[in-house]
Amino acid sequence: MVLLEYTLLVASATVLAFVVLGVLYSRGRVKTVEDYVVARRSLGIPGAIGTCVASGLGAWILFSPPEAAITGGLIALIGYGIGSATPLLAFAYLGPRIIKAMPGGASISEYVNHRYGTSMRYIVAGVSTFYMFIFLSAELTAISLAFNLVAGVPLVITALLVGGTVVAYTAYGGLRASLFTDRVQAGAIIVLLTIIVGWTLIITELKPFIGITSSHPHLIDLGFPPGVEFAIVLVVAIPSANLFHQGYWQRLYACKDERVIRIGFLTSSVVVVPIVVLAGLLGLVAIGLNLVEHPSLASFALMSNLFSDLLVLLMLILALALVSSSLDTLFNGLASLFSFEFSRSSLGANKKTALTWARIATIIIAAPTIAIASQGLSVLYLFLVADLICAAAVAPVYSGLISKKITSLQAAVAFGLGLTIGVPLFMQNMLLQSFILAFFVPIGILASIVLVKHKIRQHQH
Repeated sequence: MVLLEYTLLVASATVLAFVVLGVLYSRGRVKTVEDYVVARRSLGIPGAIGTCVASGLGAWILFSPPEAAITGGLIALIGYGIGSATPLLAFAYLGPRIIKAMPGGASISEYVNHRYGTSMRYIVAGVSTFYMFIFLSAELTAISLAFNLVAGVPLVITALLVGGTVVAYTAYGGLRASLFTDRVQAGAIIVLLTIIVGWTLIITELKPFIGITSSHPHLIDLGFPPGVEFAIVLVVAIPSANLFHQGYWQRLYACKDERVIRIGFLTSSVVVVPIVVLAGLLGLVAIGLNLVEHPSLASFALMSNLFSDLLVLLMLILALALVSSSLDTLFNGLASLFSFEFSRSSLGANKKTALTWARIATIIIAAPTIAIASQGLSVLYLFLVADLICAAAVAPVYSGLISKKITSLQAAVAFGLGLTIGVPLFMQNMLLQSFILAFFVPIGILASIVLVKHKIRQHQH
């Protein structure tokens, strides 16, 4: 186990470096709420790729993909990689259409308000807020569990240190600070993960895979039924949730033009897949060496048993870069949603006051997520809860880009029915059935409505 003092020193130095970078870059650049949550048309292709890669990842890749590989095998891991890339592909296609529909916007709430009106806006704002809040809690939980396993750091100490420092530069610099630090963090993530996974495979040679072949052959069987089911769940769940990730909407509007959106998001989707799969391979190595006690902590158990203290500290720096890249995106994404609501109330009448309220909201959000992180809940389970709710909302929200025939009430009813059918199945641990029905029932309802309206119109003519 790495000494507690060294761990806290390295952690403090890493997160403070991100604070300094974020504050210095954004100083003097944030004067209005628009500067704070939009940074409109400020990103070129390299910046778009860097921030999308960093925002699409997080400390979860060191926990959830290894756990998925251990429980569902290689096919589940492949599903995780595809699922993680799909939302970026979706935004590469949908992004230009969203901007054409609402060129002056910046948030999913604004789009829904523009397309459906107030009632549906409240539903979607609630779904998006819940998803990002759970994402925040899961990220802080993940990093807190890692530091507890490796160095015995109490969960609440890590949550306070990481959550507090990230919210400091995010509350000060807003989206501009997040976009800049994302580029630094993306580079660090790719380099450190490559070193760690490469070194792990070198020092273990082929022993883990020989161990899997003899004792857990089902994990490398691409037809392993539970793994196939889990892969399908992930391919549905991850894109559904990330379509409600306000951080991606902000990055759409931060891109200079449609070409930057398409190239930036498309390239990011290609980069994310190998990163997720590489991280998940650590789970297979751990089970092949019989080092798995808790599946979600497999990669850190592996590091603690195989690596020197120096390499373990590098792993912790990687985890900090990952968690910071996602936390600042989420904090600012939530602030963006709230600022839109402030702008529609008396609080937003004065632009300076609206900026102050947006910053206060960013800080307030951090408190309950830190409290949840100190409980050490399952990271994968936290994500699945939020993913299910988003899966039921995808068709009702995004069908508005395709058809003008769907009303706000019809969209809300479709969402409610998808959730009503999916949640009881989820509570019974019927994951595949719950996600498939939550996702496809609203599609069936809305498609039927459009078809009926079309036939009525034909009959009238």
